[in-house]
Amino acid sequence: MSDFDQLVKEQMQLMDQLLDVQGELDLCLETEKQLQQDEKKKKSGIGFVIRSNRNVRNCKKSANLIYKTNRRGHQFI
Repeated sequence: MSDFDQLVKEQMQLMDQLLDVQGELDLCLETEKQLQQDEKKKKSGIGFVIRSNRNVRNCKKSANLIYKTNRRGHQFI
């Protein structure tokens, strides 16, 4: 495999990982928005729905991934 082919392969892998991270970030933003709406409902007395901690854990995992990625340059964990 030539150097160019190897670089293209690595670029495609990085793009796939970036799309995965973007999907996690989108989920985090959606979860944060829902939590804010739930908090507003709680304050207004409409009712409060307790959400699963799964989305919060996923958001923390994504944040850690992004932090490690930025710290190490283009490498994803």
